[in-house]
Amino acid sequence: MAVEVGEILKEGWLEKESAVIRAYRKRWMVLTPDRLYSFKGEMQYTDPTEEMDLRQCYTVKSADDLINRPFSFTVQVPERNYFLASPQLNPDPNPNPNPNPNPNPNP
Repeated sequence: MAVEVGEILKEGWLEKESAVIRAYRKRWMVLTPDRLYSFKGEMQYTDPTEEMDLRQCYTVKSADDLINRPFSFTVQVPERNYFLASPQLNPDPNPNPNPNPNPNPNP
């Protein structure tokens, strides 16, 4: 199945919970008027890993409290509840609040 590029309303990276092992994987999501697709690669419009028929969707709501992840939501269709979230940012392991390498303010 290929997505018609002219029908794309929005696209970008999200993390989607896998159906089998329940791990979150980064996916390129493409929204059209009646479907939401997930792909493994950016701007890839053939062979989706998932295809959600939004005409059968009965709710989309925040899932922050359900999965303990900020900026997450669930898309509920008859056959499955999909959990999606904004990609996690990797915090800097060595944050330095003082960008000045010289600790002496008067050199």
